[in-house]
Amino acid sequence: MGEDVGAGSDDCDEDELFTSVGCEDPAETIQRATDEVHQEFQKDPQRYLDELTDAERAATEADPKFAQSNYGKAMERAVAEHPEVKPHFQHVGGANNPDFLLTTRHGVSPYELATNSAGAFLGHVNRWYVEPLTYITYPSVPF
Repeated sequence: MGEDVGAGSDDCDEDELFTSVGCEDPAETIQRATDEVHQEFQKDPQRYLDELTDAERAATEADPKFAQSNYGKAMERAVAEHPEVKPHFQHVGGANNPDFLLTTRHGVSPYELATNSAGAFLGHVNRWYVEPLTYITYPSVPF
């Protein structure tokens, strides 16, 4: 967790991760993992529900207004466990924190997951830790 980028390959640039697809920009790694998790959830909705706590699942079932935010929590948790993300990114999350941190030789970079809707972007972009290139998106799910 939180290893320097480029670990495992002398062929990668110092700002790249060595992943199953070769040398890759960290934002591309976490975006690819996010896309894969989102596709898994779309194919098998039970997979998303399995990432929720009992209280979150009950809240979603009792009031659909919680479905979108709980989907986001499930996405964040599943991406954190993705085999290409877990070795390099630290999962932080929670209020007033970025979802993920990547520590490199150049410092710490925050990464934020959210839907690709304009509302989600505006709700996240002004947070102190969000940089435009570290905003990782997935399609909004209609609940």
